[in-house]
Amino acid sequence: MVTTPAHGTAAHGALGVAPAGGFTLAEMERRHIAAALERWGWHQGHAALELGISVKTLYRKIRRYGLQRPGGRGR
Repeated sequence: MVTTPAHGTAAHGALGVAPAGGFTLAEMERRHIAAALERWGWHQGHAALELGISVKTLYRKIRRYGLQRPGGRGR
């Protein structure tokens, strides 16, 4: 296992443990996806293109992270 002086082991982020004062990789991904969706007014096709992922993958990540369109409207 690779060690890093600031955080112990490189595996901490992979395990969902945030480094001191930081976010987990999953939380960073959730925030990045939410920001892209907001920029595009929740147009999933445009957001997926910006993120470099398929619309299907974006849909799965929206569900995984429990993201909801403002106002609770569906697609």
